[in-house]
Amino acid sequence: MPFSGKAQKAIITEIKEMHPLKKVINIFPVIQIPGNKKVSFLINQKLREEALYLDSTGFKKSIFEVAWFRDDNNNPYWEYDDFEYEVFSNTARFLNLSILFSGGKHGQSQTLYFLFDTKTGEDILFNRILTKQGQEWLAAKMVALQKKRIQQFLPELKDSIQMAGTIHGTDSSYKEDFQREYEMYERCLTSSLPSYITDPDALDYFEIYLKDNFLNVKGCACAGNWHQMRFDDLSDATLKLPVKEIERFLTEKGRRLIFGDGRISIN
Repeated sequence: MPFSGKAQKAIITEIKEMHPLKKVINIFPVIQIPGNKKVSFLINQKLREEALYLDSTGFKKSIFEVAWFRDDNNNPYWEYDDFEYEVFSNTARFLNLSILFSGGKHGQSQTLYFLFDTKTGEDILFNRILTKQGQEWLAAKMVALQKKRIQQFLPELKDSIQMAGTIHGTDSSYKEDFQREYEMYERCLTSSLPSYITDPDALDYFEIYLKDNFLNVKGCACAGNWHQMRFDDLSDATLKLPVKEIERFLTEKGRRLIFGDGRISIN
């Protein structure tokens, strides 16, 4: 079934600039919604505010200048030095993309996810697309997935505990770290749903995007992991669900955004 009306997909071009110190090509998207300059401005401004720290006054020489160069108590240093992006879905109703930036003084990396309504320019949280029941259902599936991964990993971790300290030259602190990790995962297996599930912005804890008619959810669903990430060898769990599986949990806004007036692909 074709898209209704005259709405068109976003046109995406790129700004490419080389970092003056790291000599790495940085890439940032520029979004154009055909026939709608206002929405195009809103989307681009949101991306620049969130990822590049730019306000409405814009920039002097480079779109990356604020994100590249930071000042900490009169101690200037290079912040992020590598920007790239990925488009997951570009339809006549919404644009779903991410921006990844990394590097700098502390070697950090961060990925920001955006879901824009291309009729209004609004950046929409997935909490507004899924009903409360749907959010709880999705979070529960993430918890179940993570617990399954933990059960598969515990025997290997137990062997690591037994081996640590028995090998010549192995620091005893390794055994303590393995033991803490094991205890953390045991708590995950016996706990109920994490308390953050009751948070009205619960899905903000996950990285969520729509691609090829699938809802992809990535994140740590294990209670207790948030303050013990250095012990978490399993890291994030990734869940992939057909869009039709979440249709019953969509809010009116979510149904309109994803499906429009009919049942069509989100490619």
